[in-house]
Amino acid sequence: MATAAAAAAPNKGQEQGKPQKGVQLPSKPLPLSQTERSSQTPMACSFDATKLWGWLLVSIGSIFFVGYFFLALISKLLPPSNIPLISSFQNDWYYCFLVPLTLPIIVVAVYFHWLSMKMFKHA
Repeated sequence: MATAAAAAAPNKGQEQGKPQKGVQLPSKPLPLSQTERSSQTPMACSFDATKLWGWLLVSIGSIFFVGYFFLALISKLLPPSNIPLISSFQNDWYYCFLVPLTLPIIVVAVYFHWLSMKMFKHA
């Protein structure tokens, strides 16, 4: 009975966060994981997967932006084209105004989002 009570009762050293007597800490630091080792040693051309995906997504977004900008705005300044996609955008007056007129609506939506979060936080 006494041993069960002694095992259930915590030691004074454990209460204060100190190691027990007889428990030794490792004398040398534990080896680093592979990611910690790779971040500490400089390499000439090391990309991890997150950076690669980031650059891929930024590149794809940039390509689509430049393509849309050309089709919606610059193609109207060029002479009529025989390519069906370009000629459809040259004759269209909806998509050339869609993105520029969406920007003020985004500003208003961001303002209302900020306002609602302030009201929720201070209510």
